[in-house]
Amino acid sequence: MDIYDLLAPLDPLKRLSGYSSPEIYNTFVQKKGWSGLPWLAFAAFGKLWILSSQSKGVPILSRFISARNPALVISVIPLLNRTLLRAIRQCGLKARLLTVMLDLRECAKGIWLEDRNQTLFCFTSEARQQCLEFGIPADHVFQIGRPPIREQFFRPAAGAAVRAALRVPLSTHTGLMMFGAQGADRMYKYAKALFTQTDDFLLFACGQNDSLRKRAERDFPAERMRAFTFLDDIAPLYAASDYVVSKPGPSTIWEAAWMNRPLVLELNASTALQERFHAQWADRKGLAILFNNPSSLVQAVSAVKRPQWREEFEKRVLRVTTVDADELTNALRTLIMG
Repeated sequence: MDIYDLLAPLDPLKRLSGYSSPEIYNTFVQKKGWSGLPWLAFAAFGKLWILSSQSKGVPILSRFISARNPALVISVIPLLNRTLLRAIRQCGLKARLLTVMLDLRECAKGIWLEDRNQTLFCFTSEARQQCLEFGIPADHVFQIGRPPIREQFFRPAAGAAVRAALRVPLSTHTGLMMFGAQGADRMYKYAKALFTQTDDFLLFACGQNDSLRKRAERDFPAERMRAFTFLDDIAPLYAASDYVVSKPGPSTIWEAAWMNRPLVLELNASTALQERFHAQWADRKGLAILFNNPSSLVQAVSAVKRPQWREEFEKRVLRVTTVDADELTNALRTLIMG
């Protein structure tokens, strides 16, 4: 259930502009790359909107939760967890709130950690430490090794078969470029640099940005590219690639790691504040090389293709993806029964 669908009538931006808060965020932060102060302003506005509308929002959520009488409420979104807790309490239910912190750590106070009565699933030691410092009891914080990504990434398709289906030469270095579900206009300049300075083939995943796909198909060589709009299952494109060029979204980092694909991650003024630590974390773990402009992208791609770098990468990614297969089941059992 998308909680925004329940709270949409309270969205002031929707009433004022006709565009919802998620639509505005996707357009300006994801597609246009507005970060820094614009991102902070948007986050602050979202927080103020949620706080100011709690008198109306809590009863809406409370009625929804009460009608379903759950033992456990799971949240994968930031900013709204205190509101969810109040709604659960208003129901008079004993349901617990489990917040799954998708970011590798909280980038600003009050984004994910809003109440000491939360129970947290997190995926890095840095996020776990934040939870403990916030005051959440240690037995309410679970660091999970297996990330929340689709099953396809744990059981990938054969890369050679996908390449054959897409008519991608088996002997050609192939990169997958994607910048989230919305696509980002700046992907164009990055792709142009790779086409002019390398011989690589490119799988160009534009998300919802169909104008970007059309521009790429118009300007870039068809014999060296396949362009796509939004795909429900992008795992086959990972399988068909040798490396992944992307913004540092947490899901992308986990997907690439479990698909055993090196990352070339953007870190510059266009990187959203909540994703900057993700890039630094992946770099520190040896899963990625970072770039900040088209020229450094070409250098980074050249580096990840070197056999020695790839050999070291194989060892580093194994350390990240070697986890206890039962830990998630055990954590959920402890949470529900405890």
